[in-house]
Amino acid sequence: MKNKLLITILIAIIVVVTTAVINMQIKNNMNEETKNKVYLKLYIGVRYFGGNEGVGPFDMEVKIDDKIVANDNFPTTKQTRSPDNISIELSRGTHTLSVKSNRADPQEFTTTFEMGDKEQFAQINYDYYPKDHVNYEKRGFNFEIQSDDFGWR
Repeated sequence: MKNKLLITILIAIIVVVTTAVINMQIKNNMNEETKNKVYLKLYIGVRYFGGNEGVGPFDMEVKIDDKIVANDNFPTTKQTRSPDNISIELSRGTHTLSVKSNRADPQEFTTTFEMGDKEQFAQINYDYYPKDHVNYEKRGFNFEIQSDDFGWR
């Protein structure tokens, strides 16, 4: 009887220790994975430079490292107070952002950017100028990234 009790206690101790070791390994792996991740807050929109009529929303497919992060119709800043935004968890290092839109001219844009140790703020906008505008030739996508928020409200 004592031997059975001793064996049962030993098995219970082995199970508890094994479970604790496995849980520590899982936690360490998760810490390593999340340690290399930082957040990017990405604003997406259309900046309209012209009369008061606006141009309506633009379709935009936004990819980071060939993964679609946004695919929607985005309003002009004349229609809303600020562009839409999303938060994306990315690893540190170099990333590629690409945008495609059927309404834009040119229709595609690609750039690379760096993610460091801290949260970053970025905006991808299509700057729209009417054909009769003095800056019509400046129309197109632009991308900015910085360590402080852009202050959109």
